[in-house]
Amino acid sequence: MPKILLVDDGAKVVYKQALEYILGKDRLSIDEASDGTEAINYIKNTYPDLALMDIQMPRMNGIKAAKEMRALGYNGPIIIWSSDRVTIEFLRRNGDQTIEYLVKGDLEALRQALTTKLKAPPKKEN
Repeated sequence: MPKILLVDDGAKVVYKQALEYILGKDRLSIDEASDGTEAINYIKNTYPDLALMDIQMPRMNGIKAAKEMRALGYNGPIIIWSSDRVTIEFLRRNGDQTIEYLVKGDLEALRQALTTKLKAPPKKEN
């Protein structure tokens, strides 16, 4: 059963329901963090199959958190999402290409990304 880390300071209940709808409620485990700092602390102890995180959050934003996660050895899939289409397009062109960037609300793009990324669970680096 895939384990997803959902990192967002907003409507996590809605996003969690979207993930359950896309992948099936009984087919995944979702852990939650409210900001990048919580995500970093989580990664230090647990290795999710995928991290899905917002950009704008208190204490540490999603971009910085993703960089810190990579520095800690997390090489699993990271999806950054935001409702700001301009920012997402900019990051697609100029951001870290090991990260996928999606617009919130585009459930089809999220479904495709999740399905692709969760086919082969990431391996933890030693």
